[in-house]
Amino acid sequence: MRTYSFVITLLFLLVIPGRNYAQTTDIPQLTPEAARGLVTEGVLFVDVREKEEVAALAYDLPGVMNLPLSELSTRLAELPTDQPIILACRSGKRSSQAAAQLQENGFSDLHNLAGGIMGWQEAGLPV
Repeated sequence: MRTYSFVITLLFLLVIPGRNYAQTTDIPQLTPEAARGLVTEGVLFVDVREKEEVAALAYDLPGVMNLPLSELSTRLAELPTDQPIILACRSGKRSSQAAAQLQENGFSDLHNLAGGIMGWQEAGLPV
């Protein structure tokens, strides 16, 4: 019985995180420099951090839209479905979650900022 419980627990730990990861692996990951270049070409940049986080430290980019992950499901209509969108957060985790949620709602041209604002700062880009 003990072996059976161990195997079930092990499978749960291996399969469940893998499922979540698989949902977001098809979202292109952008370097901060690539994301900045796309924004200068008119691509929408959406910061999914909470308002307090953005007030404390923000991306220095024109036209950044703050749409917290906690509000995303109720504000989907504010996002264009026919344009590319770059999603960003603090480290890249919440923006990956946002990308998966948007994919489930019919959005297709999505990109995730790898490393979030932490990666942005490490790249020496302005905040």
